Amino acid sequence: MRCLPCSGIRQPLVCEVGLWQPRKPDPFRGLHLAPRARKALQREGITTLDELRVVADQIHQFEGIGLKSAQAIQEKLARMAQPEERRSGKE
Repeated sequence: MRCLPCSGIRQPLVCEVGLWQPRKPDPFRGLHLAPRARKALQREGITTLDELRVVADQIHQFEGIGLKSAQAIQEKLARMAQPEERRSGKE
């Protein structure tokens, strides 16, 4: 049996060594990161949005993330923070 991407199921499954398991949640889902940028963050040990926010002003220095990618990520992080600030009354 071949492993094929799932379509139509709310929580897709992935096949690991012949066993179907739920796909792990993606902490960077809303950022739409390129594979190269995702690998760079993984190499740096950044696994959560909170960790990414802490180093956001330094990510252009990471191997695999250029200046344009870093700026795009920083802008997306800023947009993601805006709804949270509105809910908590910080503006």
